[in-house]
Amino acid sequence: MNQREIPLAQRLHPARTWALISLQLAVASWAAWMLSIETELHLPQLLVVLFAGFTLQPLVPSTWRVPYYLLVTAAGLTWFLGPVNAGIVAGMGSLVAAIASSSWPLRIRITLVGLLMAGLAIIVAWAPPWSLPHFPAFAVLGSMFVFRLVLFLYERSTGFDPGSRLREAAYFFMLPNMALTLFPAIDLRNFSRNVPEGSEWAVYKRGVQWIALGLFHLMAYRLVYHYLLRQPESVSDSLSYAHYAFSNYILIMRLTGILHIGVGSLCLFGFDLPSVFNNYFLAEGFSDLWRRINTYFREFMLKVFYYPVFFRIRHWGIRKATAVTILFLFFISWQFHSLQWFWLKGRFPVRAVDAVFWGLFGLLIMWNALSDLKRGRTETPETPWKAAALRAARIVGMLAFMSVLWSLWSAPTLTEWWRPLSKTFGSSVAQWAALMGIIGLAWAMAWMALLADRRWNLSGFFNPEPESRMATFWSASMLLGIGLIALPHSIPLGRHAGFDLEPLRSGRLNEADQLRRIEGYYSEILRGNDLLDPLSANKTNEVREFTDGDIRMPSNDFRHVVKRPGVKTTFKGESFTVNRWGMRDKDYPLEKPNGSVRFLILGGSFALGSGVSDQDVFDAVMEEQMNSSDGKRMELLNFATASYDLVDGIIQFEKERLERFQGDHLVFISHGLDIDKTLRDMARWHNQGQRMPYSFMQDAVDRAGLTPGMSDAEVAKALAPFGREIVRKAYGYLYDLGLRHGMEPVWVYWPTIIRRPSATNEKDLVRGMVSELGYRVIDLEKVYGTYSEEELTVSNYDMHPNPFAHQLIADSLSVPFRSLLQR
Repeated sequence: MNQREIPLAQRLHPARTWALISLQLAVASWAAWMLSIETELHLPQLLVVLFAGFTLQPLVPSTWRVPYYLLVTAAGLTWFLGPVNAGIVAGMGSLVAAIASSSWPLRIRITLVGLLMAGLAIIVAWAPPWSLPHFPAFAVLGSMFVFRLVLFLYERSTGFDPGSRLREAAYFFMLPNMALTLFPAIDLRNFSRNVPEGSEWAVYKRGVQWIALGLFHLMAYRLVYHYLLRQPESVSDSLSYAHYAFSNYILIMRLTGILHIGVGSLCLFGFDLPSVFNNYFLAEGFSDLWRRINTYFREFMLKVFYYPVFFRIRHWGIRKATAVTILFLFFISWQFHSLQWFWLKGRFPVRAVDAVFWGLFGLLIMWNALSDLKRGRTETPETPWKAAALRAARIVGMLAFMSVLWSLWSAPTLTEWWRPLSKTFGSSVAQWAALMGIIGLAWAMAWMALLADRRWNLSGFFNPEPESRMATFWSASMLLGIGLIALPHSIPLGRHAGFDLEPLRSGRLNEADQLRRIEGYYSEILRGNDLLDPLSANKTNEVREFTDGDIRMPSNDFRHVVKRPGVKTTFKGESFTVNRWGMRDKDYPLEKPNGSVRFLILGGSFALGSGVSDQDVFDAVMEEQMNSSDGKRMELLNFATASYDLVDGIIQFEKERLERFQGDHLVFISHGLDIDKTLRDMARWHNQGQRMPYSFMQDAVDRAGLTPGMSDAEVAKALAPFGREIVRKAYGYLYDLGLRHGMEPVWVYWPTIIRRPSATNEKDLVRGMVSELGYRVIDLEKVYGTYSEEELTVSNYDMHPNPFAHQLIADSLSVPFRSLLQR
């Protein structure tokens, strides 16, 4: 008997079920707030709205439940997006929905709706880049209509009636979709299914269980992202490639987590929806994976595209029609994913890796389907041991193959995908043997697990029926575990146990992505399959700001960019002013006033004040504090520029003739990353076919034995033996430059706000270098004290210092700088 035909009301006690669901929602809401889970997608706010809305849901008469749901949706929409964006979504969404549901001929409705959506697309595509972050309504509207509008028009063309206009409005204005713009293609018929009286408790229960499962997936994603994920540049052999490919594949848990929460949220209001995923890691073949992964999208594609096309060309022959239709289906799938990306991020990606991924996936599904047609449905009887062994082999084989295929979709280009894969060809026999041994062990474990499942029905224990007590046990256990991590005392307890829980609690970027932001390679952060990337919720908006032509302009030298003089604009939502000399500072004259001491400051985005307003940058704070008393006046001329480091600063000094400003002290601000950053800058410049700006750098390149076709990471690795020599000579060059123009060189260590030890932090080594050269050293190692990362950074995904951190820096620098004033 189908589970929806079982009298579920007889199994669940309404009062106890209501109390248990409410308790779980309260824990989920609190944990999401404490752990900052998907804050850019408004997930914590969504869970609070779900908790508040569900507490009254069972008390609302059945005839009023759809209006009540729409009322909760309106409240949530206003909270998530604010009144202006909520008004845009409500107005435009209602207009499109009214046209789609009207009694006009289908062609007229499609034409009008198409024109409206085309108009929205033009706004998204042609609006100034800085404006889109302030209008998330466009992303919500696109997410609402990219699938559901097609499904709605298709079902209405077949004569299906959802039952009422309010139900139609509920279909378009789905509460979780007002927050989670990455949303499944929910079928109109499933959404409109009536739940038998009394059976709604099983639907509510299923909803909170899917929410708990979604949160569990999101926390598991964090675990992999922070502790297990391997970067492509670290691949050197078959073993490291397997680690890299598999760890990137299981990041799909972020997608599954978000979609589970979205569908579970609707179940809490009585919409009886099926599961969106079906144990996709257990797929035994390509067709089986297609059936298991994102079943909503699969059903959408089959209903709207596959069956109409297949039955139209069936006269070509079953095999030929099947092959053509499958290939057409995957071409459309590719286009829909790109269209979804357009609405979410404002650009329609056209990438070779997407074409290859979807084309290859389609060919494999086609081959699988044609093979099934050729074999028919007859199966040879097998012993349980043999059946389990073969099934385990298919599961492990699919995991291995999909890891490689997923690495293709995660790569920005085919070349970048091939680079780590090509490293496997140089692996030794021992490395290949070790990899085969790991795969063999995985197969053996899967084999034993399948045999155990056959004997003791383990799947019934780990994947129970939603209305069962075991399902309640698992959802409560998952929320309890997440709640324990969210407790304020979990970090010290984790450290006592030898495990750092801070990354799991905060949801910060991992070290590799944090360093990319600190270094300023913002345009390079957009890479691969961004819909599943950890930065996908917010990074596009920041990239638009970082590459804004009003602030920066290209440079034809090693620096690549310079600040545009005379700009007053908004940057990351804060005031950003560049004076006539290209400084983010006041408009100082070239001549130094009598009785003042000038500090010329070189550095990167920290010193620039990325993410804080003009008056909150540390140098402005210091001048305000120290020049308020009598005595010598301090002038801090801030020449820092995002992405600049040691060599960039030297070039800036010479190109922009900073000696004109008559400085007394030349201050260079370091993050202890000088060697690693310099080598990567050199690799990037070398691979653009350029000679190094200084002879000591070019000499190292000539001695490194570089060969054509090496990636940036490979060039940097080849230059690594010369790193200390290059940086020491660069610091020596800067030291002589300062002395030559009458300035005392000062080296300041400003630590990044990454509390975990970094393999690239060479602070102690660099400090020794500059001390020997004669720099005056100011070490701010302990400047942040015991403050948490949340208290010091601009946002969860932006590790630049916030105004409070700049104040700490200003306070710490005041003492040594004041001593320099007295000299």
